[in-house]
Amino acid sequence: MLRKIALLIAGAGIVALLLLAHRFFRGRISDRELLIEVLHVGGIDERHINWDVFYQQAAQGYYDDAKATILLSPYDHDLQSALIALAKVRARNGDAQGAVKTARAYSPATREEAFHQIAVAQAKSGDVLGARQTASLLVTPQPALENIAAVQAENGDLRGARETIASLSQPNLALAAIGEYQVKSGDFEGALKTAESMDTKAVVNLLLDIGLELTRRGEQKRVRELASHITNREVAKLFVDYAHLAQSTVDHLEIVEANVCERASFEAMKGHFSSAYRMISNTKCWYSFIAVKQYGADPAGAEHSLRRSTEPADVCFGLAQFSEAAAAKGNVPEALRLLNAAQNACGQQNENRVWAVLSEVARQCTVKRGPRVMVKWARARPTAAERYLALLGVAAALGHAHPSYW
Repeated sequence: MLRKIALLIAGAGIVALLLLAHRFFRGRISDRELLIEVLHVGGIDERHINWDVFYQQAAQGYYDDAKATILLSPYDHDLQSALIALAKVRARNGDAQGAVKTARAYSPATREEAFHQIAVAQAKSGDVLGARQTASLLVTPQPALENIAAVQAENGDLRGARETIASLSQPNLALAAIGEYQVKSGDFEGALKTAESMDTKAVVNLLLDIGLELTRRGEQKRVRELASHITNREVAKLFVDYAHLAQSTVDHLEIVEANVCERASFEAMKGHFSSAYRMISNTKCWYSFIAVKQYGADPAGAEHSLRRSTEPADVCFGLAQFSEAAAAKGNVPEALRLLNAAQNACGQQNENRVWAVLSEVARQCTVKRGPRVMVKWARARPTAAERYLALLGVAAALGHAHPSYW
């Protein structure tokens, strides 16, 4: 059945491409149409689901299109994973009700995980009440409730986190998150009290982190005093042991001297570029690590210095990074010039270094110049992989970029 649907979609893709061309020449093109085009360009993703396109369609709210992309896979495990991801992204987009409604039609195991992911997404967006309501739909709500509480704890809402897990038995994951926040805040007594309410088998990392933070602050002398306030003597002993282990670990850390490449990079971070380049003269260190830092203040000087490198991958990487930086500044001609220069320097052996920045450069340039020029540029890229990535970036600029990629 899925194969028949995939064939229908493939046939529909030909019609879609004709519509794309027609609308483009009329001067109008949308992110949705571009994503359909990207799906048929291929050239980089050999997997059965084109995850890049799928996530972008979902992020931009084209849920039916994203589901159609899922159905191109003949494998059920791909389909189930993508259905869960679709529900999660839809919830992250602010449509948790739509995500839940869609997920109700999933198979039991997939539905359970989808509800879990929707609840966590709601918590991360600040809708804790909605997250708890979604968790109530689960057959086994404890893992989701613990994750919701962990999100609350990470945001400093310790009281709310405890309310979320109030009815749970040994919610160790959530309690650990609460304890970690207390450690970072310097509330060691509170963290140890939290540790007492945890299973002793799950408390090790929290106790070790308390010891490490005490050591970092130079407050190791407080260990015995803090331990004396712990009611659970087993936890008290574990705390003393792990606090001593933490101190011993820090005391015996081997000091590794930075090599010449690292020292030169440190010099560049301080803005001492001439000194940094002198340090790597006649070494195998990459010039790009210095030149990329120099580019923001002195683009011409950075490019001149980079081209002194005799390592093609070094020049390739540096030029690609320059291109991304120029695009972020809105300098479209310079960004595209540097991208072409990077491609020439990279060759086939290092072409993935250009791929790493291509979508972002296309996205930034589209924001500055508009889609008509950039779509034409993207379609003219010399390889299918480059056309795929460039069009994906343009589509992201017309909608909104998915955070997993940009």
